[in-house]
Amino acid sequence: MQVIGNLYENALKFSPNRGEIVTRVGQGKAREILISVSDSGPGVPDDEKSRIFQKFHQLRRGKNVAGHGVGLGLAICKTIVEAHRGQIWVEDNPNGGSAFLFVLQPAAREEVLSCGQTV
Repeated sequence: MQVIGNLYENALKFSPNRGEIVTRVGQGKAREILISVSDSGPGVPDDEKSRIFQKFHQLRRGKNVAGHGVGLGLAICKTIVEAHRGQIWVEDNPNGGSAFLFVLQPAAREEVLSCGQTV
C-alpha cells in the first residue's frame, strides 16, 4: 500500500490539472504480479531514470516548487519492493509522462483467512 500511495502522490504532484493517472495490475513473466502507475506529467529524462530511486535525488526542472518533498518517496518504494524480492523501474508513458512499474513474486502458498476466504 505504501508503494502505490507514494507512486500516486508523485503522479498527482507532477501531472497537470485534469491530467490522467492510470493504474494497471497484470501478470508479468514467470507469474509475477506486475503493477504500473502511469501519469501525464513531464516525464523523466533517460539519464535520470536510474538515479530517481536514490535517497534525496530530485529532478530539477525550472524553479523548485514548494511541496515537492525531499526526494525520499521513490527510494522508499525501491526499498519496500526489493524487500519483497521484486523490482521497480520507470519507463516513458507512450501518451506522455512516466510509467512507474514494479513486479512482486506471487505468494509461495495460499493462506485461508479466518473468515474462510482463500488468499
